[in-house]
Amino acid sequence: KAIMTPPPGGRPNKPASGKFAQNKLVKEAERYLTTSPPTASHVLTARQRLEIYVGDFWPRCLDSLAEDFPALKQYLGDAAFESWIKKYVAARPTDSFTLRDLGAKLEAFMRRTYRGPRSNAIVLDIIRTEWSRMAAAGQQELSPYNPALLTHKQKSRLDTIRLRLQPHIQLFQLSYNIPRWMSVNKGRPLKAMTSVI
Repeated sequence: KAIMTPPPGGRPNKPASGKFAQNKLVKEAERYLTTSPPTASHVLTARQRLEIYVGDFWPRCLDSLAEDFPALKQYLGDAAFESWIKKYVAARPTDSFTLRDLGAKLEAFMRRTYRGPRSNAIVLDIIRTEWSRMAAAGQQELSPYNPALLTHKQKSRLDTIRLRLQPHIQLFQLSYNIPRWMSVNKGRPLKAMTSVI
């Protein structure tokens, strides 16, 4: 099963829900990929082009998630990472047009399903840390707070001024010092988590 992206230059339709949405998307994708445009290559048939796209789906998902979660891959090992990622993508296919959002539901999925030889708490902390970096990368930076711009009335009532974090800043709680572990182990073979934390 896969959720297909709209054709180049096409606009994504409003997402439908359930099995109907999935069947509709599959039919639209098949129609797009099997219809030969006037400039289509005469070397490959429409079915062959579709088979190339479908055959490339898993490698693209695995490569994207391995790039987004390198510490998780390092901690679990290549084979276990690939196995869990395949289960994740099969259970939670993306509804986004971009692979950037593919890992958005990985923490919730692993929280419910992961029962492996590695610590669940560490696995979840790694996912939370790596996803926060991905989520932050796509957010804007707002103008910083400038006290010089406050009116006299606002200055007299500082307790009523509402401040907020930048959209790219996320607060979350970790059981382990994952950022330190990631910086110590970057580019090196996996070390025991407890030796750093």
